Amino acid sequence: MNEFELKTYSGEPILRVVCKALESRGPLPSDNDITNYDYIAGGLVDSLSLLGFIVGLEETFNIAFSDSDFDSAEFRTVGGLANLIARKRSLEPE
Repeated sequence: MNEFELKTYSGEPILRVVCKALESRGPLPSDNDITNYDYIAGGLVDSLSLLGFIVGLEETFNIAFSDSDFDSAEFRTVGGLANLIARKRSLEPE
């Protein structure tokens, strides 16, 4: 079990929930290292759709992203975003 499988929301890994939200916008790459995929550079979320994507995640996870979250490199990758959500939900493994 990897670190992303430990962070769950309603019994489902947060990473999987984030991937499903992105897949609704287009196909994810088929490589095995989805955690390092930059979904913004990859074109799944552009500047026009970013707000809707973020609001959807905030509503799903009952969290709020800060301005500094948007500026972080972690925010741009699938795994980084899952980690950020886990921390905001206080689910970071000890």
